[in-house]
Amino acid sequence: TNSDVVSITVLPCRLAGNQNNQSEEDASSEQISVFPNPASQVIQITTGNYTASKIEITDLAGRVVVSTKPQSNKVELNIADLPEGVYLIRIETLSGIETREIIVTH
Repeated sequence: TNSDVVSITVLPCRLAGNQNNQSEEDASSEQISVFPNPASQVIQITTGNYTASKIEITDLAGRVVVSTKPQSNKVELNIADLPEGVYLIRIETLSGIETREIIVTH
């Protein structure tokens, strides 16, 4: 087996409070980028035309381990102190909420 190969599952987006058609959900989901994944030091998040009002990283037990209120549509989060494992990143924008899975490796 190759220990450098990691399987990543991206969770589907469900936008809270979205009163428009599915196309808006698809558009906002495509504009959000989380990279690199897996990551060891820093995660970069871009939210396209939207500025996130809040970004949280939680462990799989639901505990918030990183939280920020960004000032722009490009955010860099330091994850160097997080233990290795799988985490969920929750990105809130004016168009709704997107949740992605990230993997922290060291």
